[in-house]
Amino acid sequence: MQVVCEEYSLCYSNKMSIPFFLPMPRYAVRIPGRASHTVRSLCAAAGIECRASGAWIERPIDVRRDRPFDFCAEPGGYGKVRITLPASDPVTAARDALCVLAYGLHDLVAKESIRGQTWSRVAPPLGRPKQRKSMPGKERQRRFRLRRAAST
Repeated sequence: MQVVCEEYSLCYSNKMSIPFFLPMPRYAVRIPGRASHTVRSLCAAAGIECRASGAWIERPIDVRRDRPFDFCAEPGGYGKVRITLPASDPVTAARDALCVLAYGLHDLVAKESIRGQTWSRVAPPLGRPKQRKSMPGKERQRRFRLRRAAST
């Protein structure tokens, strides 16, 4: 008996750079249909360099748009992957597909290729903003006293 992927709906927000929560991948013995992309072609469509070589970058990936978010894979590192995404432009769809491969299926080729890209962050970096400098102790104490006086 062959298991074929079925589709289901997932809440997906275009307000974040990438989805913060990706469900567990679903695996199927066989995914029907033709693959429209490879990891290399997704990297090219996203406007980044594919940072790997070999057979891994030729993994078949079927990206569908205008549907609810979902992804399904065949077992193994070389198996076909089907990713369905909401409607978007081709560049955003390629970036989202790479993020799903990197963080949903833990594909190391996709993860290495999107590393360092500003659009692949889940959250802003931690720490003080770069344009601000640390305050001297005198200024910190003055602001603390103003806050304490305003609260009483």
